[in-house]
Amino acid sequence: MKFITNHEEREEFLRNENLAYFKLVGGLGNQLFGLSRAHLLHKELGKKIAVDVAYIDHAKNVEPEWLSWTKLNGWCEIIVSSKELQPPDGIWNLANPISDAPPKHSYYAGWRLSLEEVCESALFTQNESPFSAQNTKVTFLGMHMRGGDYRNAKGIGLLGMKYYRKALESVPTRFSDLITIYTDDLEYAASITDLLGSRSKIEYSHTSSPLGVLEEMSSADIFVGSNSTLSWWAAFFSRSKFKYLPAPMYLQDWYADKSINLSDVQYLDRFQNIFQEKFNYVLWNIMRR
Repeated sequence: MKFITNHEEREEFLRNENLAYFKLVGGLGNQLFGLSRAHLLHKELGKKIAVDVAYIDHAKNVEPEWLSWTKLNGWCEIIVSSKELQPPDGIWNLANPISDAPPKHSYYAGWRLSLEEVCESALFTQNESPFSAQNTKVTFLGMHMRGGDYRNAKGIGLLGMKYYRKALESVPTRFSDLITIYTDDLEYAASITDLLGSRSKIEYSHTSSPLGVLEEMSSADIFVGSNSTLSWWAAFFSRSKFKYLPAPMYLQDWYADKSINLSDVQYLDRFQNIFQEKFNYVLWNIMRR
């Protein structure tokens, strides 16, 4: 991993190594979509990609957990530029669906939440977890409850009790009585589990590593996901026959293809009624502007 301190050093490094620049941002779920797009960019341009991880969220010392992953070898160089260093001039946002980047363009950012692009990239394979971690906890029924900054969206990203109750009613009756909750917001998760009134035993995961959480969720016998990219990837990697995600996923309205839905996932209606759905959809679009 190379550290970049100024504009001239970055330009010289990109030029000497014949690299295209790609800025990666976000939490782990977004990072995996970004890595997929960077690898697709490598295939499209026929050259190595300098993946800048300076803007990654939720990573200690801006160092991604997947840094030592062997599938990064040969097609990319991981770089870290100073937080104060602005992206190169004329950077092209790959999330823009209107037109393609100029043929000789070298600076890129952004990606679409696209199942098609994930498959075309072929960096990740469906139903195969690439980050096999040692001592992954065995989870019979894993449930992801994403809160945190979703609260700022006035409930748009948050899922209510109805969705989780419907998921529990849909799982096979033979499942274990133990439900493992994965959450970034204990208060929100507790409010949901209290309303569920489930007779099952509830435990909260103490796994702090985002990659560890992804591994545990994707290896669960039964997985109930939230409205998040991390849940999407857990379902994507999971080999389970019993995995559930909300419908609609508001990921689909954030630089996403409508075909992002996975064929081996059961999607459950997240709303109480059609009026709540229309209200939430209007509110979501107002907040995105």
